[in-house]
Amino acid sequence: MTAGTEILVVEDDDFVRSYMAELLRSAGYGITLAATGQEAISRLEGGVTPQLLVTDICLAGGMGGIALAETSRTIRPDLKVLYVSGYTGDIDLQGLGDDTAFLAKPFRRKACLDLVQSLLSE
Repeated sequence: MTAGTEILVVEDDDFVRSYMAELLRSAGYGITLAATGQEAISRLEGGVTPQLLVTDICLAGGMGGIALAETSRTIRPDLKVLYVSGYTGDIDLQGLGDDTAFLAKPFRRKACLDLVQSLLSE
């Protein structure tokens, strides 16, 4: 089910990043962590091959989650994306594209795992 499935989690909040890693690891997923968009791109360029990118939409460090997803898909075109955010402001969530989903913070464990499973089974 989840064996061999790798997820790249990008979150600038240490607590949330750790929580997401523990949540996804407990479900059997392999996890790679990054605190910024640029760190995530470096991991992808370094050979990390996730099937799913889980990223906050609003990231510190200059590259937001949407730009990160677009750049990541130039490296891994088949990469699926789960955007997670407590604030979306004026972001057009309807225009995020195929193989994407959105999860509002705060979220329940089951809601997160259900969305992850749904994206990975497409």
